Amino acid sequence: MDADVAVIGVGTIGSMTMWRLAELGVEAIGFERFAPGHDRGAAGGNTRLFRLAYMEGAQYVPLLKQSLGLWRELSEQTATQLLVQCGGLSIGRPQDASMQQVAESASSYGLKLQILQQAEMAEKYPQHVLDEGELAYFDPEAGFLRSEQAVVTAAARAESLGARILRYHRVERVEPTRDGVVIEAEGSTWRVRTAILALGSWAPPLLPSPPAHSVSPKRVLLTWFAPKSVQDFEPEVFPVFTRQSGSDFLYGAPTADHASVKVCGLRPTDIDDPDRFERRHDPVELARMVELLRAHVSGLHPDPVRSAGFTDLYSSDGHGITGHHPQTPNIVLAGAYSGRGFKFAPAVGDAVARLAVGEAVPEIAFMRPERFATRGSHR
Repeated sequence: MDADVAVIGVGTIGSMTMWRLAELGVEAIGFERFAPGHDRGAAGGNTRLFRLAYMEGAQYVPLLKQSLGLWRELSEQTATQLLVQCGGLSIGRPQDASMQQVAESASSYGLKLQILQQAEMAEKYPQHVLDEGELAYFDPEAGFLRSEQAVVTAAARAESLGARILRYHRVERVEPTRDGVVIEAEGSTWRVRTAILALGSWAPPLLPSPPAHSVSPKRVLLTWFAPKSVQDFEPEVFPVFTRQSGSDFLYGAPTADHASVKVCGLRPTDIDDPDRFERRHDPVELARMVELLRAHVSGLHPDPVRSAGFTDLYSSDGHGITGHHPQTPNIVLAGAYSGRGFKFAPAVGDAVARLAVGEAVPEIAFMRPERFATRGSHR
């Protein structure tokens, strides 16, 4: 055997898995078609939001709480600030499903959550233009993550502990055998006991069925705007935010470079090939983003100073796929986190690492691949 475990794809989830395997003392080898921290996949775009009071479901809160500790651990180990805890706002009407989920997440797990009515929002955070009936929940543990830096840091930490990462190695074949898995990449063959597929948008060609027909890569569009006064958008005065206003959904973060502010609101679109898709916004998309910004955020020049497209893998139900493949237990699947996974990637990486060495991991039961065994095709 060339290693105990192979991690195929050393991006967001793969880098965290490599780090956690290395901390466990497992001999691991990673295969990455580019290099950790590249800007083509789900980690591209400088920052990602971190939230504890989670509108996507209270079942994520244990993973988020564990991830908060692991983000801090990785930062301390490497003397690198990866998480900026500037707080976070969830904005909307209290009867909206997304706001109810935030409140439920907080009440179910005893999270701190401050309610800000319109008058308080106008005083504290005048950058947000609230509609009638809207309010905000403030999560003091929220903030933003330096995404590409986090991937690079986790991969480097894994290597410092003895892991191997093969950069610019595209995997062509993954073949289970009686006692392990055979991997072919760049004209060479490797044999390992367990293979973890963490390929993101590049997973479908190598993904067994199920759940191959329940996932699809998507184009994720991000935009940045110039502030009229950068002091109004520093982390100390402008928390990260998500906002549901009718059919409009926006999210954003304070300036990370003292020159631009990230505010996004365009919905992901399907793509056929993550190596061949339009990374630029078209005029219609840009016009829609300008319209959203004008309606909901003040203090920014409304035309984007930067826009870019990235890719991520989405599942048909919006939840990640994490666990041993139902028919091939020496293959572990870890992907399709549907634009949500970065914030809890350390906890998923830890769970996947423990799965690979034979441990039970009940906290990810709701993401098991078996749930797709009886479902129809997504595409």
